[in-house]
Amino acid sequence: MNSWMAQVAAKHLGEMFSGAQAAHAAGDLTTAERRYREVLELDSRHADALHMLGVVKMQVGQFDAAADLISRAVAINGTVPSFHSNLAFALGEIGRPAEAIEHYQRAVQIAPDFNDARFNLGLELHKAGRFEDALPHLGWVTARSPGDAEAHRNLGHVLYNLRRLDEAEAAYRQVTRINAQDAHAHYSLGCVLHEMRRLDEARAALAEAIDLEPAMAVASYRLCLLELLAGNYDAGWKLHEWRWRAVPSLQRFGSDRPEWGGEPVAGKTVFLWPEQGFGDVIQFARFASEVAKLGARVMLGCPAPLERIMRTVPGVDRVVTSADDLPAFDLHLPLLSVPLLLGTTLETLPCIVPYLRADGGRWQKGIAGRTGLKVGIVWAGEARASHAAWAAVDQRRSTSLTDWLPVLSVSGCSFFSLQKGGASAIAVELPPDLRPVDLMGDVSDFADTAGIIANLDLVIAVDTAVAHLAGGMGKPVWILSRFDGCWRWLLDREDSPWYPTARIFRQTVPGDWAGVMQRVATALTEAAAASGI
Repeated sequence: MNSWMAQVAAKHLGEMFSGAQAAHAAGDLTTAERRYREVLELDSRHADALHMLGVVKMQVGQFDAAADLISRAVAINGTVPSFHSNLAFALGEIGRPAEAIEHYQRAVQIAPDFNDARFNLGLELHKAGRFEDALPHLGWVTARSPGDAEAHRNLGHVLYNLRRLDEAEAAYRQVTRINAQDAHAHYSLGCVLHEMRRLDEARAALAEAIDLEPAMAVASYRLCLLELLAGNYDAGWKLHEWRWRAVPSLQRFGSDRPEWGGEPVAGKTVFLWPEQGFGDVIQFARFASEVAKLGARVMLGCPAPLERIMRTVPGVDRVVTSADDLPAFDLHLPLLSVPLLLGTTLETLPCIVPYLRADGGRWQKGIAGRTGLKVGIVWAGEARASHAAWAAVDQRRSTSLTDWLPVLSVSGCSFFSLQKGGASAIAVELPPDLRPVDLMGDVSDFADTAGIIANLDLVIAVDTAVAHLAGGMGKPVWILSRFDGCWRWLLDREDSPWYPTARIFRQTVPGDWAGVMQRVATALTEAAAASGI
């Protein structure tokens, strides 16, 4: 083909591509796709046509096809930032986040001022849990687009996950300034203020969110946690029912039998079923006795590791661990809804201990020969990686065993590990003489753990199920609480109305376990000296 003919062909191809673009811009995706394909029939390596055909596929939700087309465009011409950015978007939609991040990064390298690529790169890094990496990109966007509410919102989310709460508050407040009607921004602000323990401000922000969007379950559920934390149980238990809509992982028990609504239950069998974690079941199992006092036969559901210890709860007629082939019952209710139905307040909270009993005989030999005050310790909670918010809470409530050195160094004590799960391995960096005795390899359930606790003088634990277990057994238990402590432990008090034998040691600064451990070590030194053992 001579140069004149080549110019004519190129001009014709250019006109065809422009026509396809015009149809695309007009929203006629069917015509645009046909014309892009006609261009590619004449030139299969027309990178712009491949790219734009991929964009059409993205617009109709065919992200696999889009990724294939745009990747071909990138292979032909890898210097166009929009190619990389759109390919990254398609890759993100089909579950290939690492490749998406790589192409967003390439787009930003080629065009540092590419705002959309920066923003989307920040989002992908955030979703990947790479908060430090996401921060500069979202910060760049908000600095150049102070009126971009979504950029400020996502910057707030990143700062929140980095526990830079003052800065997260500022980001969320900027969103509310941009749009005062943004209910989700008020909710996010309320969450941050809650964790900063600025409770009146948190309550106001959450109330604003609910006023703007009454059906926002997460806002009502967060407000419930505030009310329970403040000891306002009447309002808190009512709001607590929002948990079914706010926490997707919670599933209601399905049955053709009616839910108990407060009617007389004398002579009837009431099935109280579990809904959350081990600690919740242990804490709320006390209410089985209250239901039994109304004349009901109580059938209590629980996870299998709790079966044996739950059999010891007064008033429980039967314990079941599976929803399959349940024995007959008349009424049912989720265990954590019982306080609402009974109208439970702080003043009427049943807290007679022990309501859990254990046989410690099997474990006596491994413990009795140890000298001094016998202390069981738990230093970490369960890592719940499947739920991001719960995983974040677990990080804040958990410690490392090396944090416990001031405690483990207290003389006149023998220490025993009560830790199960991934954190249970004794840290090799501890001096051998400071490593707690570990009997947990022979523990199969909570009844076994309770058997060990029965032989101890004291349990010291972060906020986990073992703390509830020890409290339910009436054993002295010292509970180590993070700064934004769980609602169960209320505000600014060392005791607990749930467990008369509990003593609470709270962080006074977020993340400061060192200060907590020094106070525990001092108290333990005094306890060891006073024990006379």
